[in-house]
Amino acid sequence: MDGRDLLEADALRSFAVFAEHRNFTTAARELHISQPSLHVKIRKLATALGVELYERDGRRLTLTAAGDRLAAYALDSRRRAEEFLRELDHESAPTLTIARCGG
Repeated sequence: MDGRDLLEADALRSFAVFAEHRNFTTAARELHISQPSLHVKIRKLATALGVELYERDGRRLTLTAAGDRLAAYALDSRRRAEEFLRELDHESAPTLTIARCGG
């Protein structure tokens, strides 16, 4: 599995939530997965990309420069997906036309 495979929606969503909270337990709870499972996803993503995505300073987690860039990409991807789905939903909404006949 390479970096392109891991830049799928699930991996990006998981990283975006982790980046938002900077806490594996809180992010895993929000994602409805176990903390070890989330940790493995983030580690596989970092390994596939060949970069560290966060650093640990005692109990505090901070994103690396690459982690910041990936978080911005993930958030932008999520925003664009939501925008696309709203537009798609709007296009598929039935159109009601009311016409008045006669005088």
